[in-house]
Amino acid sequence: MADKEEFTLEDLILRDRIASDTLNIYNDKQNELLKEYGKMNKEEMDTGIKNCDCDYVKKYYDFILTTKQAQMEAFILVMDHLENVQKTTMLTTDALEFLKKEIDEIKERVEVLDYESNAIIEAENGKQHDTDEEIQFFQDSDESDDDDESDDDHESDDDHESDDNDESDDDDESD
Repeated sequence: MADKEEFTLEDLILRDRIASDTLNIYNDKQNELLKEYGKMNKEEMDTGIKNCDCDYVKKYYDFILTTKQAQMEAFILVMDHLENVQKTTMLTTDALEFLKKEIDEIKERVEVLDYESNAIIEAENGKQHDTDEEIQFFQDSDESDDDDESDDDHESDDDHESDDNDESDDDDESD
């Protein structure tokens, strides 16, 4: 039997930090590529001279757009199904709240996909995308939610410990 490798909390934090940094670098590069693609398309439209690099990038973004469109359609089908379940099924309050939360999350994902698709379409039309809001091509919103929950858990544990210490201090004073 193989030995299980144990990871310390520091190892996991380092791994998560490296993954986050890598994701940020990837998103920055994707945004640079999208801006450059917009510039190449605008130049091509202005001069009428075809750019081979632009054709390769166009194929890449056409694939991305097709994929995003398929994802949006799938999310919309799932959302419609969940809304149908919500209307036609007797659900407990907890299940209803969970269902509403899922529907809202899907709506957010559809909005993000739509925003990203529009940015690519703008670049294909030679327009510069709004640079104030850069696209996050890969997002992990669940990770930040989990971090918030774990912080709350630690805070409540600390509060209980301090309450226990306060009680023991009170006992000591009464002696």
